[in-house]
Order: sequence, then structure tokens, then C-alpha cells
Amino acid sequence: PYLDTNNHYGIKENMRNIREEFSLDSVFQIAQDRFNKKEYNRGIQVLDDVIWDSPSGLTAYFLRAQYRFEMIQFIQSTQQMNEMVPLQVLGTDVEGGAGSLQMQVDYSQVLADYSKLVMLQPNLAPVWLNRGFVKAHSKDYSGAIADFRKAIALFPDYGEAWFNLGITLIQTGEKEEGCLSLSKAGEHGLQRAYDAIQVHCGTQD
Repeated sequence: PYLDTNNHYGIKENMRNIREEFSLDSVFQIAQDRFNKKEYNRGIQVLDDVIWDSPSGLTAYFLRAQYRFEMIQFIQSTQQMNEMVPLQVLGTDVEGGAGSLQMQVDYSQVLADYSKLVMLQPNLAPVWLNRGFVKAHSKDYSGAIADFRKAIALFPDYGEAWFNLGITLIQTGEKEEGCLSLSKAGEHGLQRAYDAIQVHCGTQD
């Protein structure tokens, strides 16, 4: 499955009426700069402050969920290589860059941010897609499938949602419906869906 990080506001024309309470400004840029340096926790702390001041703002929740997810992925990839996680990743001050640790991670906080977004604005298809993606990573496949279906119900042309639905259905043994969903993803412009069909669906077009 693939996380949709390309659109904080919704799906183009279909979601054009959705607007944020505030735009991405210098505060979000500070968070992004820290994220780019892999100082994930420092970026998250900036967004924590924004959410404290504006608890109904959508962008901060969306970005915080994204940063938390990316931090987990970085930590897991580092540990899988039998390396220690640099303390700077977690936002700890370390002179000269020394210091590292092992860390157990889970997706509960990421899911909490996406669930908050669902509560604040239930008609944003990318939020349902992303929450489903994280559920799939948490091996909650039935929950992921339900979220992907909700994203498609909100925006039937959403190729990413069809793709994620198809892959997850195939992973859970529902190959026929999964391959049909991948075909839908291809029909809606997602070219990599056809590669996935070749891998997972045999001779199906």
C-alpha cells in the first residue's frame, strides 16, 4: 500500500470546497525543515504547539500523522539493519551527534491523528486512505479495507484508494476482488496498478 502525502486539502476539484482554518506558513516550514533533517520529534513538537493553540486545524494533524509515520519507518529500517537509532531522530540534544538507542514503536499515535481528522472532517478521502494504509501496516486488514472503501465511496475516481484496496484484498486471500480493484486503479490513471496485476493476478488484464 501507498500513503497519500501529496494533498493536505482533499482531492482537487472534488474537494475544492474544503478549506483549512489556516494555511501552511512559516510555522509549518519550521516543522518541515526539522523533518527534512530527520529531527522528526522536533518537527512533531512544533505541530503539537500548533494543535494546542488551534485544536480544530486540519493541516497540523495531517502533517503530524505523516511525520510520525515516517519516523516509525525510519526507525524500523534502521533497526532492521541492526543499527542503533540516532538520538537526533527523536529530538534529543546530542553534542557532536554522538549517542543512539533502540526503540520499540507502534502506530497508535498515527492512527489517533487520522481518526481525529476523520472526526473533524469526515469527507476528506485522503484521510480515509491514509488511515487505511496505516491500519494495513498494523495488520488490521479488515479495518484497512473498510477505510479504503470509504475513500472510494467519497471519491470513486481515486486510483490510489483502488490500488491499496486491491493489494490488501489480495493479501487477505480475496484475489478475484483484489485484481478487479487493481484494474479499477489502472482505469483511473495509476499505471503501476498494471505492474501489480502482472505480479499478483496471472493472466488477468
